[in-house]
Amino acid sequence: MKHKKTNIFLIVIALNLIVCVGYFFEGLDYKYSDLSTDLHNIIPIIQKLDNPNLFQNDLYLNDIKNVEYYTPFFVKCLHFISNLVNQNYILALNILNTFSHLLYGILWFYIFYNFSNKFFLSLIFSLLLKGVIWLPGFEFWGVSNLDLLLPRTLYFTLIPIPFLIFKKNVLIRIFLASFLIGLLFNFHPISGLGGILLFLIYAIAKMYYDNSKVNYYLILLCFLAVILGMIPFIITYFTYTNSTIDYDLELFEAAFSERISLKFSKPIYYINQWMDIKYLFFYIPFLSYLVLCLRDKSEGKRAKFILFSALALIFLPNISVYIEDVINSVMDTNIRMSFQLIRIQKLVIIPYYLSMFFLIDYLLEKYEVFNKYMLKISIVFVVSLIVCHISLFNKIPVFGDDIFRTILPSNLSLRPKSVKSISNQDKMAYFIKTHTNIDAVIYASHLYRVSSQRSVILDFKGASMLIEGNPARLINWYNRRKILESFHDDKNKVEFVKTIGATHMVTNKIIESLEILNEEGDLYLYKL
Repeated sequence: MKHKKTNIFLIVIALNLIVCVGYFFEGLDYKYSDLSTDLHNIIPIIQKLDNPNLFQNDLYLNDIKNVEYYTPFFVKCLHFISNLVNQNYILALNILNTFSHLLYGILWFYIFYNFSNKFFLSLIFSLLLKGVIWLPGFEFWGVSNLDLLLPRTLYFTLIPIPFLIFKKNVLIRIFLASFLIGLLFNFHPISGLGGILLFLIYAIAKMYYDNSKVNYYLILLCFLAVILGMIPFIITYFTYTNSTIDYDLELFEAAFSERISLKFSKPIYYINQWMDIKYLFFYIPFLSYLVLCLRDKSEGKRAKFILFSALALIFLPNISVYIEDVINSVMDTNIRMSFQLIRIQKLVIIPYYLSMFFLIDYLLEKYEVFNKYMLKISIVFVVSLIVCHISLFNKIPVFGDDIFRTILPSNLSLRPKSVKSISNQDKMAYFIKTHTNIDAVIYASHLYRVSSQRSVILDFKGASMLIEGNPARLINWYNRRKILESFHDDKNKVEFVKTIGATHMVTNKIIESLEILNEEGDLYLYKL
C-alpha cells in the first residue's frame, strides 16, 4: 500500500513538473507589455521598495503609504524572489508562476484523491482546475500564463493546504488548519474571505455529520485561529486606510465611478452575469448531482455541503453591498469595501467543480464497470488538451474555450507558434529608462511606470490604487482629469500637464510645437 502511494505521488509530481517547466520556458519570452495591467500596478511597488528614490512624483507611488495596504504577502513574496535574481522582476514572476503550477497540480490532486481514491479521476480534475474560466466582474479561476500570475492565483494554489491538514478529532490539526486558512487570507483578502467561508462550512459540516452534534468549543477555536491568521492584513489595512470622511463625499463617489463602474457594486449585475450560457458547463452537473444525491443516504451529506456552500458564496457577498450602505448611513462613514467583497462569490466555482467530481464519482461507484475505462478516458483527456488549439475546435464549447486551451503551455500543445517580438511600447520604455533622469514625470500609459521606472501621472489604472489608499488624492486625480478633458486642442492639454509636473509625454500624435526625443513606430516621446 505504501509502495502504491509512493508511485502515485511520483506520477503526479512528474506530470506537473513537465507542465510547470513548459510554462517556465514560455515565460522567458515575456516583456512588460505582455503582463496584465494588475501586474503593472503591483511590480512598481516592489521597484519602489528596492529604490525609494523612484516615483517621487508618481500618481500613487509618490508615498509608499498609499499602497502599503495592498496584498502585502504577495508583494513581499515577489520582492524576496526578485532580490535573488538581481531585481529581474519578470524572471521573479516566472519563477513564482512555475512554483505555483507545480504546487497547484499536486495539492488539488490530493484534495480530490482524499474525497475519492480514484487516481485517474483525481488526476483529470486536478488538470481541469488549471484551466482559466472567466467569471463575473472580470474575475477568473485557474493558473496559466505569466500574465495571469496575480495574488489570487497564488491563493488558488495554496487554498487546498488547510483542507488537507484539517482532521475533525485532532485538536492541533483543527487549530493549524484554521490558522492557515486565516494566514492565506493575507495573499489575497477578497479570495481569502471566500476561502474562509468555505472552510468554516466544511469544518462545521465535518463535525456535525460525523458526530451528529455541533461542538461549539471547536467552532470557537476555529474562528479564533482564523482571526489570528488574518491579523497581519487586518493591522496593515486599518493602519494605512481611513474610513473617516475628511473630503468631499460626492466628489469621491464621482471619482470612484470614473475608475470603477458602479455596476461592480450592484448585485443584480453579478446575478445577470451568472446567467451566461457558458456556465451551463457547471450548472448542469451541479443540479444533476443535487437531484440524484441530495436524498441519498450515503451521498446526501456531501450534496448538502455543496448546496449550502454554493448558496452562502453567492448570497453573502451580494448582501454585503446593502450592509455597507446601512453602516455608512448610520455611522456617517465611507467604508469602501463592498465593491471588493461582492467579488468573493467567484469562489462558488469550487463547489461547482466539486459537484462535478462527486457526480462522476457517484456514478462510477454505482456503475463499477466504467472504472476499467478510466485510464483510456485519461489518455483521451490529455490528448484533447494537446490538440484543442487546432482551428477545427474553435467553435466547439469547452474544447475551444480557455478552460481547455490554457491548461498546457504552447510548447506542450499543438498551438500555432507565435514569436514574441519587442513591442514599440517596450522599446519606448527602454529609451525613457536609459535617456531620462530618475525624477522625470511622464504623461502616458501606466505601462511606462513599470517598464521605464519613471513617475506617471493621470493614468486610469494607477488611480484604482488610491480608492482605498488615499481617497483625497483620488479626488485630485479626478479633478485634473476633468480639467484636461475640457480642453479640445493639444496646445492647452500640453500646457496643463506641464503645470502639474509632467516633463515628458508619450503619444501617437504629431505635435509640431514640441521636440521629439524618440520615435518608435507610431509612438512619439516629447520633451515638455
